[in-house]
Amino acid sequence: MKKQAIIHDSDRLALYRERLGDLSWYMRRLNEPLAKLSNGEENCTGRFWEGRYSSQALLDEAAVFSCMAYVDLNPVRARITEKLEESENTSIKQRINEIQTENTETELKQAVDSVAGKVRAHSLPINLKEYMELVEWTGKTIIHPNKASIPPHVISVLERLNLQQGHWLKHIEDYGKHYCRVVGPINKIREKAKRIKVRCLQGISAAKLMYTTSG
Repeated sequence: MKKQAIIHDSDRLALYRERLGDLSWYMRRLNEPLAKLSNGEENCTGRFWEGRYSSQALLDEAAVFSCMAYVDLNPVRARITEKLEESENTSIKQRINEIQTENTETELKQAVDSVAGKVRAHSLPINLKEYMELVEWTGKTIIHPNKASIPPHVISVLERLNLQQGHWLKHIEDYGKHYCRVVGPINKIREKAKRIKVRCLQGISAAKLMYTTSG
């Protein structure tokens, strides 16, 4: 009945659609109750979050892939754990759990896709095993730098995605420092700047190091 009431109320429906398409509104509604809860537990008042959320456009598959790896390795980079299977609240832990539960090689050979449902179905041009191997090697190298060279099977994944193997580790460790509104190859960054009618976008220098070719 509530659903039907919303559908038949054009003004209310328009408002809900506007809110669902507004990232700022969503983050505000997400952050406010968490801040109140935490301040209540600590018996204090004032600002809880350090700053506003950041939103970046990922312009190609390699940008999506590297962003996924960066987020999945948050607990490792923070030295909370050295093991992916102990990285709480990450997609990589969920993927590992699913593999261990299903115990199937078929799942490992499938292309990497979303773990939270497919609003816009899209898969990366690498399989789950390749992704997990790269993230695992990257995590181990962050914890123990200069211990081992990058293995051949990991090099092949980076080459397929047009990513420079010599800069991969630095790129993942410093991902949040080098990009502002967009992540992608030089050509796509410039195309994006034209579409939104700005002279330039931050990230060109980082893209030169990240990608083998300009896109």
